[in-house]
Parts: sequence; structure tokens; C-alpha cells
Amino acid sequence: MAEADRARAAGMRSDGRVTGHLETYAPNAKTVDIGIDPSETNKNGPVDGALVGGLLEVLTKLMPSVAPGNRGPWLQYLDGLKGD
Repeated sequence: MAEADRARAAGMRSDGRVTGHLETYAPNAKTVDIGIDPSETNKNGPVDGALVGGLLEVLTKLMPSVAPGNRGPWLQYLDGLKGD
């Protein structure tokens, strides 16, 4: 996560029990929180965007706007991080 440029959380609290130290968890990432309870957004740290609703509802509305991309280089990079 340290090198991520995006981080998304769905139905979870992004606190220290999940992330470790929030200050060093994905420091360069834009963060998007997806959850049903708007009072939980920004509760444990600021997010760049929040989508409020049930996960199925939010993803159903979001997916038509997501353009396919070339993930080849990213997947190769991830493969290189895997140990033997």
C-alpha cells in the first residue's frame, strides 16, 4: 500500500487496527470511502471522496463510468513483488 496511488475502503473502518499507522498507510494515495453510514466518513482520517450507500448499490452505479485500462504493466509490477 505504501506505493498505491488509489485506495478504496468498502464497509470497513480505516483505523490503526486495519492500516497500522494511518500517517504512513498509502501516503500518496487518493482515498475513497464506500459505506452505508455517512457519519463514519472521515472519522479516522480525511478521505478524498466518499460514496454513501450499500456496496451493491454504489458499485452498480459506479461501474458504468469506469473505463477499461491497460493493467498489464501494473500486474507485471505486482508479479515482481511476489516471493518464491
